[in-house]
Amino acid sequence: RDLDILLRQRQKQQKAPQPAFVAHPRPDLAVEYAAPRNNVDRVVINIWRELLGVEQIGINDDFFELGGHSLLATQLLVRLKEDMKVELPLRGILENSTVAKLSDKLLDDGGQRERVEKIAGVMVKIGNMSDDDVNTVLQHQRATAGER
Repeated sequence: RDLDILLRQRQKQQKAPQPAFVAHPRPDLAVEYAAPRNNVDRVVINIWRELLGVEQIGINDDFFELGGHSLLATQLLVRLKEDMKVELPLRGILENSTVAKLSDKLLDDGGQRERVEKIAGVMVKIGNMSDDDVNTVLQHQRATAGER
């Protein structure tokens, strides 16, 4: 079910006119770049990239040092709710303002670790699929559903 929902979201995004995404280079920060540890990190980084317009984001980079502010933090909360099916108060971002801390919070919050890991894995898998692959999977699912 999660796969079907995410595939349909991806398909809708394909059809919708997309504004030009302009990413800026990673600014000079006090911390060195550190690669994602897992799929939850990858999903959080992808959301941050879209919100902040920064090309490369490491797990120890701070949301606010990258240009984030309260309005973007609110948008981040909405995206986490829509994409990852988790709800956090604004304080959750303020107290966990790096990718690593936020990912750990999502994984440790309220016994939702398995669900968050599953959704993140599906999102990364779909994100790596071509548009044609997404359409093929959806067509196959429709055909399979019609056989039932």
